[in-house]
Parts: sequence; structure tokens; C-alpha cells
Amino acid sequence: MLYLNPKEIEKFSDITEESFTPNETQVTLTENDYYSREVCWDGNSRNLNYLYFNKAKKLGKIIEFDPTKKRLSMTDIINENPTSTPTVDYENLEIQTTRLRDIEFDPRLFKPIKTGTYLDTFFSYKEGIMPGINVMLTGDPGVGKSSNLMDILVNVRGEDSSKRVLYISAEMNEIDVKEFEQYYPGIVDVDFLYIANYLSDEDLGIKPYQALLSVLNQGWDLVVMDSLVEVQSLVQDDLGLTGKKSEKWILDLLRKHNGGHNNLNLYTTFLCIQQKNKAGTYVGSKRLEHMTSAFLNLGWDTKEKGKRYMMFEKNRKGKEKVKLFYSFAKEGGLVYDEIRHEKELQILERLQKPSESVVDEFDVSEFEKMFADTSEEI
Repeated sequence: MLYLNPKEIEKFSDITEESFTPNETQVTLTENDYYSREVCWDGNSRNLNYLYFNKAKKLGKIIEFDPTKKRLSMTDIINENPTSTPTVDYENLEIQTTRLRDIEFDPRLFKPIKTGTYLDTFFSYKEGIMPGINVMLTGDPGVGKSSNLMDILVNVRGEDSSKRVLYISAEMNEIDVKEFEQYYPGIVDVDFLYIANYLSDEDLGIKPYQALLSVLNQGWDLVVMDSLVEVQSLVQDDLGLTGKKSEKWILDLLRKHNGGHNNLNLYTTFLCIQQKNKAGTYVGSKRLEHMTSAFLNLGWDTKEKGKRYMMFEKNRKGKEKVKLFYSFAKEGGLVYDEIRHEKELQILERLQKPSESVVDEFDVSEFEKMFADTSEEI
């Protein structure tokens, strides 16, 4: 990857190697016609639009040049060379370290939010959804991502009516949610923010990001965001940010409310639906991964057609890599296959035991055989 800084170049002319990343070889910019110039790199040529060059210079941006691609793209300008490491006078920096004994924690941070269902055991060792964390949820189409999250909010309210729960919808409207009432009657008592309404109705005079900031500032125990990437897109358009900067904006906002910085000093937990890319993994940067306590994946089982399951790919608060199968009850709500989940946990724990011969304790095929009698629907 090469980086061209238009501010360092007075006009279209030969470009010195210093204008690009270190250790690259002979990069030149030569005249082609009035509207474009030719960028040459090791014999590979790409056309650079004259107006594009001037726009980058005016906005204070660098041009990212990938010799293997046909297009050139603009990125934010930076003070240092993109691949260089800034010099730090670390000997004169005064950085304070932290000891746990010196931190005073709010006891509310360690009191789980209860749904009153088997899901509490699945979510954490403390049997509930922990305050002040972020959980990303991905899943296959039609597997029930929104339904699961609605069920959680309804059950949390059913367990403790004082809990403040919020559903932020960037995709569904009021009519869409009304359809869920027949399955989740308690949804009528859940607060919703239909954030896309502030985009479509200009008479409101409020932008989506302003509505988001205002409502979150009221203070909530548990917030569903459906979906993170759609909310991020609205913020990106409102504030004119790049994709990376809008993601940072959203994550900083989540972290603020994780820490209780709202009107009610509530340590907000966010359950965010996040879309998958073509590779089947979540959309987002490494920063998203680091700021997330858990990644929950919902899917259709490949061996048992029609069976839905959920599984934590990552979970700092509880068990990982163990499927919890679920189905939708006719009368509404979700039903979890508790017996199957507990059996699988027991077998995995036995497999992980430090023993000279685990096989002597039980036949490994037991792991597969145990599901032989579970062909019926949950």
C-alpha cells in the first residue's frame, strides 16, 4: 500500500520516494492529459484524476494507492508517515499504574440482570446478564435474532419491573413490532426508539444521532441495538464521518454508558445485533472485538435440520463453545433444551479432566450417542 500526500506536492510533477511509504521503489507522477495523470510504480500504471488530487489536497487528506487495484481512495491525512512509528520520549513520561486494591467498585456491577429463564445460566457464571458489558449477536437469516432479544427484554421486565430496558430499532418500525405482540405480549411495556423515523421525518427537526444521544442519556439497565451497523450508518451520514470514525463514535458512546455516565448512573449493558460479512464473521474492526465481552452466534444446526441453537464464540463472563438449542413455543416465547445443554456441559467437563486415560472413564462416542433420543422438537 502506498500513500500520496497532495499537500507535499505543489503541482503535478515527479514524486519523490519520500512522499510515499518507506522502502518502496521509484514512484512517479507523469502527465497524461488535462484531466488525469499517470501514477507509475514499478512499471504498474494507474490514472489519477486531476480534480480528485485537488480535492484531497483541499480537504487535507492523503490518497491511498494500492498498485494491485484499479482505484485510488482517499483516507484521513496523518501527521506522520502511515507506516512509521512516532518517536516517544518515554523516559520523561509519567504514567500511573493501577492496583485493584485502590479501586472502589460499585456493587451493582456484580449483580446480574435476571431473565428468570435458563438463559441466565447460559449467559454467565453468576447466572444472569452482567451490567456494564457489550454483547454482539450475529446469526443466520430467519434464525430469530430480533425475537430472542425481544424475549430477553420482556423476561427481564417480568422478573423486575423496575429494570429499565430499551430496544433501539434502525430497521423495524412500529407496525413491524406490533406483529411480535402476539408472541410477546409483554412487549407493550418495553420502551422503543425507532431511530430511523428521525431520518425519514424531516419535520421533527432532530437528527438520528441526536435522538440516540438524548434517549441513552435518560439511563437504562439493558439496551438492544438492532442493528449496530445500521445505527452506525445513520451516525456516519449525520456527522459526515468515515466508517472507522463512526464505529469509534458508537463504541465510545457504548463505553460511556457502560460506565454509568447518564442521568440515572446506570451501568448500561448493550445487546447489539451485528451483521455478518461474506466470510461468515461479524462486520467490524479489532477495536469492536476488544470492547466486546461476548460474541453470541445464532444458527441453524447443520446435522439436525430445522434445529436452532445459540453459542458463545467468546464469553468473558461464562462458558464458550457450547450450543444451547431453542425453539419457539406455540403460546409465545422461547423454550430452551436445558437437559441437552447440561449433558453436553457434563461431557465436555469430563473430557477436559486431567487424566491419564479419559477413554477409560467413558467412551468418546457417548458424546454423539447422547443425542440419539432427542429427535423430537424441543
